[in-house]
Amino acid sequence: MTDLDARYGRPPPMRRGTRWTLIGVGLALLLGLAVTITALYLAGRPKVSMEVRSYEVISDEKVNAVLDITKPAGRNAACEVRALDLQLDLVGTLRVEATGSAKRIRLSVSVPTTTKAFGIRAGDCVLE
Repeated sequence: MTDLDARYGRPPPMRRGTRWTLIGVGLALLLGLAVTITALYLAGRPKVSMEVRSYEVISDEKVNAVLDITKPAGRNAACEVRALDLQLDLVGTLRVEATGSAKRIRLSVSVPTTTKAFGIRAGDCVLE
C-alpha cells in the first residue's frame, strides 16, 4: 500500500462493462482509421475506364466495336473487350491499348470470336 492509498484510499476497480465499452470504442476507432486510409488510397489512384459505344456482329467469327477509353493524360492504358453469346458465355476477347497524350480515346476494333456473338462487354483496364 502506497502513502497515497493510505491517505485517500484505493480507487475502485474498473467495472467490467466500462472495460468492454473502452475496448469497443478503441476497435471502432481503429476500423474508422483503416476505412479512412483505404478511401484516401483509392481516391489518389489514377483511374482508367472503358465504355462500349456501339457494336455490330459481322459474322460468326467477328464483332466490330467502337470503344471510348478514359485515362490520365500522357499515360498508356490496356483494356480487355469481351464478346459474349446468348447464354452470356465468353466467345472472344481482345486486348486493346490506348496510347497517346489524350485523356479520352475512341477506338474501332474487331473482336475475333469462336462462335456467333450476341454482344460486347468492357473488361478490366489497367494503366501501363
